Amino acid sequence: MKGRIVFHRILFVLYIAAVVWLCMHNFKSVHDFPRTIAGIPSDKIVHFCMFFPFPFLTYISYERKKKGVGTTLLFVGATLLLGIILAVGTEIAQSFLPYRTADYKDLIADSAGLLSSSLIVLAADIRFLRHKHPKRKH
Repeated sequence: MKGRIVFHRILFVLYIAAVVWLCMHNFKSVHDFPRTIAGIPSDKIVHFCMFFPFPFLTYISYERKKKGVGTTLLFVGATLLLGIILAVGTEIAQSFLPYRTADYKDLIADSAGLLSSSLIVLAADIRFLRHKHPKRKH
């Protein structure tokens, strides 16, 4: 079990490094990328997809000693907040790069990815808790 947690934490760190690299890299030389996909700006889809895994990877990286709906709500809420802080940080950092710009719409796409996957993690964990610890009938 401990080896799996270590692996998940390493994977999480590599994911964070990849997100930071993607947010700071100069992609001006990429010309063949479609501007929109199904009418949605493609860079917003990329932002959504970049931040979507954050809650899943956080969830599998940290063992919680206490299990319960309240703990799950607190954990998922803290994960969502940390993801949004990362998204805000990358947008602020981009504002200082001459080849990037900060865009509040990117932050909205990042937050949408974080929120949607946070809700999935929340629902899955609560379902798991209820399955593992069903209410007893007296």
